[in-house]
Amino acid sequence: MAEKSRFLFEIMAIAAIFAVVDILIAFLTLVVLGDVSVFYIVSNLLFFEFAGMLVVGGCLMARQPLEDDKRYDDDGVPVASWRAALIGRKILGASIFTIILSILFLILGNYI
Repeated sequence: MAEKSRFLFEIMAIAAIFAVVDILIAFLTLVVLGDVSVFYIVSNLLFFEFAGMLVVGGCLMARQPLEDDKRYDDDGVPVASWRAALIGRKILGASIFTIILSILFLILGNYI
């Protein structure tokens, strides 16, 4: 159970890091252009990051060995394709929270 909650917190942290970077970019755009909606900029950037994360995560997950015995070598160390698939799983999980944050910022942009 602890491993699942750790995985959940890791992918939430990755999505939050993307959101913070996008917020900083949106505030810089606000300073430069003056009359823009920060919420819409963040929402649009997060949506494009969501799309990119789906592509990258899907490509990495496609490398997954289908048989359990091929995921580890003789010493019990994960092979490179299985490590790539685990990274792809984190990216796909983070993409879910990224689209949720994108929708949240879109809703905030409509009401504020």
